[in-house]
Amino acid sequence: TLHPMLEVYGRSYVQIITVDKTCAGRDNQSSGRVEAGVMLRGGQGNMELFVGAERVIDADQLDRLPRRWAFVGFRLLRN
Repeated sequence: TLHPMLEVYGRSYVQIITVDKTCAGRDNQSSGRVEAGVMLRGGQGNMELFVGAERVIDADQLDRLPRRWAFVGFRLLRN
């Protein structure tokens, strides 16, 4: 908490899926997400402003390739 109405936060997760290469024809798969932002506290709710990056396993069901992208956004939350 930087101020009673302002907080800095970070979130992340990692997922590793083991794969039998003889069946699937590929190695173990990993994905993850990292996000950082600020939370502005208000009387009726909170707002988060954030940036991050994500890697998703099999983002497209047909090509079975991981995808990566960056994102920026905001969330409106109730107290």
